[in-house]
Amino acid sequence: MPRDRALRILLLLIAGVTAARLVYVLFLSPYALVEDEAHYWEWSRRLDLSYYSKGPGIAWLIALGTSILGNTEAGVRLGAPFAGAVLALATAAATRAAFSDWRPALYAAAIALLIPAYQFLAIAMTIDGPYLACWAIGIAGIALALLRADRRGWLILGAAVALGFLFKYTILLLIPGAILAALPVRARFTNPERKRAHLRAIAIGTAIAMMGLLPVVIWNAQHDWVTVRHLLGHLGVAGGDIAKTTSPDPYNPLWTLEYFGVQAIIIGPALLSCLYGLRRARQEDPAAATAASCLAWTAAPILGFYFLVSFFTRVEGNWPLAGYLGLLPAAGWGVVAGLGLGKAAFHRRWAWRITLCFGLLSAALMSRLDLAAQLPGVGKIVPLGRLTSARPIAQSATAQLDQHDKPFVLAQHYGRASLLAFYLEGNPTTFSSSAHTGGRQTQYDHWAETDLTNPETEAMLRGRPALILGGSEPQWLQLFERVEPLGPLEGDHKGRPAFLGYGYQGLPNQDLPDRGDTP
Repeated sequence: MPRDRALRILLLLIAGVTAARLVYVLFLSPYALVEDEAHYWEWSRRLDLSYYSKGPGIAWLIALGTSILGNTEAGVRLGAPFAGAVLALATAAATRAAFSDWRPALYAAAIALLIPAYQFLAIAMTIDGPYLACWAIGIAGIALALLRADRRGWLILGAAVALGFLFKYTILLLIPGAILAALPVRARFTNPERKRAHLRAIAIGTAIAMMGLLPVVIWNAQHDWVTVRHLLGHLGVAGGDIAKTTSPDPYNPLWTLEYFGVQAIIIGPALLSCLYGLRRARQEDPAAATAASCLAWTAAPILGFYFLVSFFTRVEGNWPLAGYLGLLPAAGWGVVAGLGLGKAAFHRRWAWRITLCFGLLSAALMSRLDLAAQLPGVGKIVPLGRLTSARPIAQSATAQLDQHDKPFVLAQHYGRASLLAFYLEGNPTTFSSSAHTGGRQTQYDHWAETDLTNPETEAMLRGRPALILGGSEPQWLQLFERVEPLGPLEGDHKGRPAFLGYGYQGLPNQDLPDRGDTP
């Protein structure tokens, strides 16, 4: 394939896939918002410099989408396909900088579009989609700086870290990744003049990166450093918002096995393509091996970090996703190297063909899991309830709320409060009791109008009835004059209890014990 043709195909591929994803998000998606999407939408209704657990990037992006399409599912998710497009373009740019050829760039971008986890993040609006796009831009900057000796790469890396930090703080792990990436090519920067020029560019890039920290730091300084205490609370150490009252669970080897198993599933055969490309480059092309290993080293800090975390707790599947972006250029090179060997080397292209088939199949299944769940034995493993339950729950909640005068919604879990705020008519203000019923603080505790400890909020709610989600009757009897159990609302796939509370009396003098159903 001619190199200029590869570029045209690359651009058409990304444009076509992005257009298809936009059509899907706008018109075809059968899925309701999940709890995180709804909660970030709640943030977007109250724009700020930062928030309790994350930076402001996701709220700003959702606010942009809803300003165009309104408070709709498509409005919330409008930015997701574009984040997926940026990820693919940046991956192609990094590969082109590494190998001076658009052909491996085309295949590296194609593999990025075929990875199941990346596919999902291009149709759902969580922090991971934009964060991964920023990480991919950072990889492109590293490739440009280290493999093309272009000082502008350090500025691109700094901008990527600054923007990515607004979405997810772990983008800071890309900085040690850049240091490791420099090791295989450090001999190229022994010239004193070149070294000084790059050091100046690194200093400017660092200053740019620090700018991304400013909104988060300023907001936290104004809010008693709650994000720091939230992160410390995850570790159960002094100064955290939740200190562990029991000794930590002993190490379970299944945590580490699960870490590898889940990654193999959500990345799929693309991981084999990455490893195959690295191996072939080392065996056959020293220059390609240097470029591939340079970018592959960027994966070490984040993948290694979560490997170590697996010795202390379970690792969520999405946490290490960014690490694989540094491996994709090697995968693209490996595909091109295999294709160039002709029909006699069909067996050398097995990784690419499996990646292609698996990726297309996963895209088809992911687009209509509601249909796939009807297949024998599949329904039990498909998380369909999480993707579709919000609408029937809201309908059931509406039927209860319409029977009372000036009712409000009180949920123990912030996610359920957010879903009802989105799906109930008029997008009412809802409330979460998590911080007062054995769970964590949430962003609801840091908005005056939803803070249950705020005297003005308490006065506004006092005496009113409420639809209550989660918790137990004895808990809520301490907040209401009378509580009536309803059982689970229709459509609640987890079967969580609901109640009607009459005559809200405010919070008791001390937080209620944990009765389960906390976030």
